[in-house]
Amino acid sequence: MLPTDPTDPPESDRPTEDLSRPSPRVSVGRYEIRGELGSGAMGTVWRAHDTWLDREVAVKEVRLPHDMPARERERARSRVISEARAAARVSHPSVVTVHDVLEVDGAPFIVMELLEGESLRDRLLRSGPMTEREVERIAHPLVEALWTAHRAGVIHRDVKPANIMLASDGTRPVLTDFGIANLPDHGGTALTGPGAVLGTAAYAAPERLEHDDNGAVSDLWSLGATLFAALAGESPFKRDTLTATLTAVLTQPVPPIPARGRSAAVIGGLLERDPRRRLLPEQALALLKAPESGPGTSVPQTSGAPFGATKASAPTRRGLRGLLLAGAATIVALVVLSSFALWLFFSSNHVSVAKGPSEGPSPSPSSSAGPNVSSEGAPEGFVRHEDGVMSLVLPEDWEIREDEEDKGSETSTRLASYQVETGVETGTVQIYVTRYDLLLHDAEEAMQRMDELLNEDEAFSDVDQLVPETEEGEDGFRSAVYEVLFRHDEREVPERWMFTREITDEGTGLSYRLSFNFPAHLRDEHRDDFELILDSFTAE
Repeated sequence: MLPTDPTDPPESDRPTEDLSRPSPRVSVGRYEIRGELGSGAMGTVWRAHDTWLDREVAVKEVRLPHDMPARERERARSRVISEARAAARVSHPSVVTVHDVLEVDGAPFIVMELLEGESLRDRLLRSGPMTEREVERIAHPLVEALWTAHRAGVIHRDVKPANIMLASDGTRPVLTDFGIANLPDHGGTALTGPGAVLGTAAYAAPERLEHDDNGAVSDLWSLGATLFAALAGESPFKRDTLTATLTAVLTQPVPPIPARGRSAAVIGGLLERDPRRRLLPEQALALLKAPESGPGTSVPQTSGAPFGATKASAPTRRGLRGLLLAGAATIVALVVLSSFALWLFFSSNHVSVAKGPSEGPSPSPSSSAGPNVSSEGAPEGFVRHEDGVMSLVLPEDWEIREDEEDKGSETSTRLASYQVETGVETGTVQIYVTRYDLLLHDAEEAMQRMDELLNEDEAFSDVDQLVPETEEGEDGFRSAVYEVLFRHDEREVPERWMFTREITDEGTGLSYRLSFNFPAHLRDEHRDDFELILDSFTAE
C-alpha cells in the first residue's frame, strides 16, 4: 500500500473542523474509488479502478488548507497540476508512473500506478537498519531515477524514506510524490503540519533551509540523508524538535557513516555541504559500480561542472536567417518542476540572486566597464563586443553595461551579465553567460520551457509563438532561437515582442543567452537587425 507521511501529527492535533478534508467519494472522473490506502497532511490516497483501461490505480487527492487565501490557493492548485504533469514525463522504473491529472470540484487529483509494497520508512520501522549490501542495491536505481528526472528538468524536492516505496517484494525502490510536498503554504507549516515539516527538515539540504534553494543538487543531499537513514535507522540530522533539527542540518558535522565501502563513499559525497563539491549522479553511479575496495574507497572530487570542465569551443553555426526559413523544428517537451521567475525573461527589471564561492579561476569579463569594442569584422553601423566569454555585434549607438547586481547562484557561476541601452525606452536587451553545476536544460529545452511558462502564467495573454528553431553543433553545443508575441497588461506598452537565442554546452554546463524584449509594433522595423545580432552571438 502507499504510505502516509511518517511524521504526520496525530489526528487529535488537527483542527476539529477542516473543510479541506475530503468527503467520501464514489468516483473521480472515470476512476471508481475502491477504498482508502492512506491519509496524511498532504492529502488522501485512494485505491481506484480505471473503468476505461480496466486496471487498478492509486488516486491521490491533494489537500490544500481550507483557510488559504483564494489567490494563493489557485497558485498552489496550478502548481500541483503542472508539477504532476512534469513528473508524468519522467520514464524510469524507479519513478512512480503518473497516468493522469484531473480536477474535481476544484481539487487536484493525481492518478498513479498502484504500488504493492511498503515505504522505506515502514521497512525501517518494521525491521530496523538495512545492511550495506541492501543499501547499495536500492541506491543504484534511486540515483539513476533522480538523474533521469533532473535531466528532464524535474526536481523532486522532498526525497526521504516516506517517499520511497519498496515494490516487487522490496526489489524495486520507487520515488513517489514529486514536487507535491513543497507547495507554498502562506504560513510555513500550514500545508504539511508541524510533524511533516520536522520529518522533511531532517532530509532537507542546507541551501534549501538557508536560502530556499531547491536546485537539483539539493535532491542529491536528501538522497544521501535517506541512504544514511537506511543504514542507521533514521536521518543523521533528526532531533527532537524542529529548531534542533534545523540547527543540525545547518551547522553540525555529518556523523560517522555506519558503513565502510562503496555506500560510505557515496553517502559521504552526497552529504557534502558545499553544493559545488557535492557528488553528482554519474560519479555516484561510477562508485556504486566500482569493485569493492574496502575502507579506502574514495570519493571523486567535483569541479563545479557536472561532466568535466573542458574549454568551450565555438559552436558550429549556420546563418540565423537560414534557420528562420528552414521551418519549425521538433520540440522535445521536457519540463522542470522547479519554478522559473518569469520576470527574469519578460520584464525590464534586472536579475538579482546570490552567488556562491567559485572554485578556481573561471572566465570573466575583461573589465567592469564591459567588453572590448572594435569595428573589426562588424557590418557598417555595427561594432563587435568581446569579453573573452562571448562575442556579438551591436549597433554602434547602443550602450552595453554590466549588471553588477547579477551574481549567479550557489549552484551556478555568472560569467557575464549585461544590460543594453537601445534608445527605445521600453525596449530591453539582456545578455547572460552562466556555468551551471548541473545543466538541467539544453538550449532547445530552455526555449520550450520559456514557452510553457508564458502560456501557464495568467499575467501573460495572447501568447503567439512565432519561431522555435533549433540547431545542434559540434562538441555538445546546441543552439535554439525563440520568437514570440504576447501581452502583459502591467507593462507600459502591453503588446510585447521577444526574440531570444540560447546556446548551451552540455560538456561544460555553459549556457549563453541573448534576449530582446521590445514593443510589438517595432517588430517589422527591427527584425532584420535583430536577426543579424542573434546570428553573431557566440562563445569565445
